[in-house]
Amino acid sequence: MGTGASALAVAGHVLTAARVASAAPILTWAGAGHGRWAAGLLAFAMLTDLADGPLARRYGKPSRAGAWFDVWADFLVVAAAFTGLALAGTIAFWPLAAVVASFVGFLATPGVDGGIYDPVGRYLGAILMAAAAGMLWSQDLLLQQWLATTAGLVCLATTCVRLGFAVRIAQPRSGASCAPPKGSRSVSPSR
Repeated sequence: MGTGASALAVAGHVLTAARVASAAPILTWAGAGHGRWAAGLLAFAMLTDLADGPLARRYGKPSRAGAWFDVWADFLVVAAAFTGLALAGTIAFWPLAAVVASFVGFLATPGVDGGIYDPVGRYLGAILMAAAAGMLWSQDLLLQQWLATTAGLVCLATTCVRLGFAVRIAQPRSGASCAPPKGSRSVSPSR
C-alpha cells in the first residue's frame, strides 16, 4: 500500500474521531440556544458518518472495533444534541431517555443467535441525526416538539422490537406447543 493509500486507511478512524470531538460543542451550543451553530456542526458530523465506513472498507481493514467506534460516535453526537435541547428547555427529557434506552437495548442485543431483525434500528442513527438537525435548525417550537416526540417514539418502538426478539430468541426451545396434540379433537365453546 502506498503512502496515499496508507493515509486513507486511517481516514475512516479520523473521521469517526472528529464526530466524537463534535459532541461537546454540539451539546454546548444547543444548550446555550445556538441551535444553528450546533446544526451546522451536526451536518458535518453526519457527513463524517457517511464517509467513515466506506473509507475503512475501501482503503483500510474494517474491523469490529471500528464498527463499535462508529456506533459510539453516533450515540455521543445524538445524545449531545438531545441533551442540549432538553437543557435549553426546547424539548422534554423523555425523548433523550428514549434515545439512551434504545442505545442500551442495542448494546444488550447485538449478535444474539445470529442477529436481531430490527429494520428501524438499522437506520436509527441517521433518523436521530436528521431529527436532531431539524430540531436544532428550526426556530419553530411546534416542529421541534413534533420531531422530538417522533424520534422518541421511534426509539421506544425499536427498543421494544429489539428486546422482544432477544427474549424470544433466548428462550429455550422445549418443543412445547400451544396447539392441541395430533389426533385430539378441539372443543369449541357452545353458544
